Amino acid sequence: MPTPRLSTSDSSVLDFLRATAVSLVLLDHITEIGPIHSVRWVAQRLGWIGVMLFFVHTSLVLMFSLQRTRASGTSLLQHFYVRRAFRIYPLAAVVILTIVAFQLPVANIGWHLEPFSLATVTGNLLLVQNLFYIPNVLGPLWSLPLEVQMYAVLPFLFWLVGRGTRLGRAFALVGVFIALAFIQPRITERGNVLQFAPCFMGGIVAFCLTKRRAAVWPFWTWSIALSCAVTAYLVVARLWSGTEPMFLSWALGLVVGTLAPNVGETKSDAIRHVSALVAKYSYGIYLTHMPALWIAFTRVFPSNYGAAILLGLGLTAFFSFSAYHLVESPCIGIGSNFAKRFLDAPSSSAASAPAAGKSLTVTAS
Repeated sequence: MPTPRLSTSDSSVLDFLRATAVSLVLLDHITEIGPIHSVRWVAQRLGWIGVMLFFVHTSLVLMFSLQRTRASGTSLLQHFYVRRAFRIYPLAAVVILTIVAFQLPVANIGWHLEPFSLATVTGNLLLVQNLFYIPNVLGPLWSLPLEVQMYAVLPFLFWLVGRGTRLGRAFALVGVFIALAFIQPRITERGNVLQFAPCFMGGIVAFCLTKRRAAVWPFWTWSIALSCAVTAYLVVARLWSGTEPMFLSWALGLVVGTLAPNVGETKSDAIRHVSALVAKYSYGIYLTHMPALWIAFTRVFPSNYGAAILLGLGLTAFFSFSAYHLVESPCIGIGSNFAKRFLDAPSSSAASAPAAGKSLTVTAS
C-alpha cells in the first residue's frame, strides 16, 4: 500500500485551509461593521491571519503545480506566468472596473470612496499599488499585489529547493528572507513584499516536507492545530505592547506549513464537500464580499445588523458564483490552453504520465 502523502489532488486538507482563510477575512469585515466595538481588535487580527493562511496555501499549491508541469527552463517560466496571469488579472479587472464605474466606496470597511484618478485605476488594474504608493480602490486588494510579486520568484524558489528535495535549502531561504525583511524598511517601502516572503516560505517548506512525511494524522487534528496556531497568535499579539511584530506572521506561516504535510484526508463527505465548495469560490469571495456587504449594510438594511449579515452573505455567494462561472473559470481555461504552447515536447517517459498542466482541484489564488 503506497504511503499517503499530501498533494493537491482532491485535497480536503488544503481545501479546508483555504476555506478557513477566506472565512476569517469575511468574519473580520462583518464584525468590524457591527456595533460591538470591543471585538474589533480580535476581528482585525483574524482577518490578518486569514491572509497569512492564504499566502501559505498559495505557495504550496503552486509548488505542486510547477511539479506537475514537468517542464524546465524558460518553458516552465512561460507556462507558469501565463497561467497565473489568466488566473488573477481578468476577474480582478472586472471587479475594479465595476467599482470605478459605479463609484462604490469600498476602499476600506468605513466605506471610503477613493478618488479614481487614471494613475489609481491603472495601478490597481496592474496590481502594482505597493510599488508606486497607489491607494487601493477595494480594501482587500492590498494583499493581491504581494501574491503577484511572489509569483515572479516562485519558479526560481522551486528550482532552488530541488523540486522539493532540498529541505535544508528551504530553511536557509527562510533565514535569507527574514534577513531581507529586516533590511527592506531601511531602504524602501516599495519592497514590502519582502515582509511577507517568510509567510510564503511556509508553503515551500510544506512542499519539501511532503517528500519526507506521511500524511497519517487524523483530519480532526488539522482543525485543532489551526485553532491552536490562531489562538497562540492572538495571545502573543495581545500581550505585545503596540503593534505586534511581523515575526508573529512569519512564525504562523511556518508552523502551519510544517504541520500541513502530516494531516490525512477527511472521511467526512460533508466536510470535504463544503471545504471544496468554499475553496472553489474563494477568489470571488475575496474580491466581491466588500461590495456585497456595502449593499447590504448601507443600502438595504442600514439599521438591521442581523438582516444585513444574511443579505451580505447571500450577495457574496451570488457574486462569487457568478464571477467564477462567467469570468474566472473561462479565463482559467483560456490561460491553460494558451500556456500549453510553451511546454517542451513531451518525452517518451512523460507521455505515459498524467497530462501536464492538469488543473488544480484546490483553487489557488
